[in-house]
Amino acid sequence: METVGISLAQIVLGVLAVALAAAGAILQRGTRACVLASFAAALASVALTVVYFKCEAETGDLAAILDTADAFVLCSVVLGVIVLALDAVALARAGRRG
Repeated sequence: METVGISLAQIVLGVLAVALAAAGAILQRGTRACVLASFAAALASVALTVVYFKCEAETGDLAAILDTADAFVLCSVVLGVIVLALDAVALARAGRRG
């Protein structure tokens, strides 16, 4: 049951990270704050992956770890790429505005 909560927290943090990064790319003000907040939310989501695998390891469920490891790693990488790309756009737009 604890792993379900961790998975839901990862989803919420991932969505929040992308939303903040998109807001930073769209909004005129608060770009830097949105960029920092989106990066922090993405890192928190990735950090929860370690907690998830620790919980699974404590239960001794090696099959669950092997079944989900590739999905967690792939999702973390994709989340990072999306957030970094949106943050780069946001900072480039902020730099042009001055």
